[in-house]
Amino acid sequence: MALAELRFVREYLVRRVHVSIRGLMSVYFESVNNFTINSGYFYIINILIALVFYKKIKFLFDRHLKSLVSIKFSVILSVFLIYNSIGVYSLWRQYDYNRSLNEDYEVVEGVIEEHKVNESASREESFEVNGVLFEYNNFVTPDLFFANRNYVDNVIKNGIYVKVFYIVKDDVRYIVKLEV
Repeated sequence: MALAELRFVREYLVRRVHVSIRGLMSVYFESVNNFTINSGYFYIINILIALVFYKKIKFLFDRHLKSLVSIKFSVILSVFLIYNSIGVYSLWRQYDYNRSLNEDYEVVEGVIEEHKVNESASREESFEVNGVLFEYNNFVTPDLFFANRNYVDNVIKNGIYVKVFYIVKDDVRYIVKLEV
């Protein structure tokens, strides 16, 4: 048989099997929108207190702690402000991703093909479903999205029929729900 005929037969069989499997598919991964803005108040309040009461805090530091600590007040304040600024930034990113979960998903359904795994300092994986490429990394991909962090389950592999719900953000496809 020619290669084109083999692909046609394979696709036909996949469709036939899918009709009988459709009712058996289950959700393997789904993003949970658990963001609350209240968690950001801690960082924002810390920054405001440090800026509004700067003179009072510096006075107390000079009076009580300067003799005990060999670090300058400006260094301690800078580290404190950077730490809280990073907290605000990470919460903003989380808010932005959670807001994207309210957008319409794109959906692709089919057989996993071209599954590749690259393990180095982190685990990078990629696969295609009906020509749509998905790439993720267990360290870089935000926790809100699928990155096959439970890879020992061996669910993602070539030949498995899946339904993938995803959003596109900054030219990256983030998987928000995966049915197997």
